[in-house]
Amino acid sequence: MDRVDAAPHARGRKALVEMARRNLAHCRAGTVDRAPSLHRVPARSYTDPERARSERERVFGRLPLVLAFSCELREAGAYKATEALGVPVLIVRAEGGVHKIVHREGGTPA
Repeated sequence: MDRVDAAPHARGRKALVEMARRNLAHCRAGTVDRAPSLHRVPARSYTDPERARSERERVFGRLPLVLAFSCELREAGAYKATEALGVPVLIVRAEGGVHKIVHREGGTPA
């Protein structure tokens, strides 16, 4: 039970059933799968400002971010001021239920 399977879903149902059986056996035995070796991450990976900036840009800068839920802006004219990745953002519910997002680099009002 020391095999670690990184992507069982890529091989289909049979691999998922095997993984479920292995997990149930672990639950019954009070054990867990073990990796073949330790992976060490240097402490500077968590404290380096340049790495943090790069990760924010490469991960969050490329993907849509959830900044508000519809229930937070129920009526036309409702707004939420927030910040996303250091950029001030104003989200406004317009007429017809459309959400408008206003932001300006540098933090000055749009």
